Amino acid sequence: MPESLRTARFCLAVVGYMCWATAAVFLSVLIMGVRIAGTNGERLGLAKTMLPGIDSLVMFFIFGLAGSAVFLISSGLRRGRRWSFYAAAAVAVLLIPVFLFGTIPGIFILSGILGRETKAWFKSRLAPSFSRTDSGPQALDPTK
Repeated sequence: MPESLRTARFCLAVVGYMCWATAAVFLSVLIMGVRIAGTNGERLGLAKTMLPGIDSLVMFFIFGLAGSAVFLISSGLRRGRRWSFYAAAAVAVLLIPVFLFGTIPGIFILSGILGRETKAWFKSRLAPSFSRTDSGPQALDPTK
């Protein structure tokens, strides 16, 4: 595996962990809000206007699934899957507008997967390797 692709996979792992950490923050905001406000009484009525409620639960699922998807893409890159090449490029392009925390990893991911050695590595992984010793009817003959 080319070194530039290793760097791209590392950046994808960083982005995945950042997504999971963000999901954990949204979940903890929801849990602490319910814990502080309680589940009944006047404080709950007052807290409903201040707590994110269902919004933080939705954001928890969005960031959790995004982090899982990024780790799946990184795993696909390690195995040389062609779909992961395109998915990593899409993630990198989506990260670039997210200033600072997404721009830097996005640039490293794009530069890693668009390098010459990475493209050559993917092409070599896709090229069929046929040899004369293991193909044809003689390979199926149990007497040989």
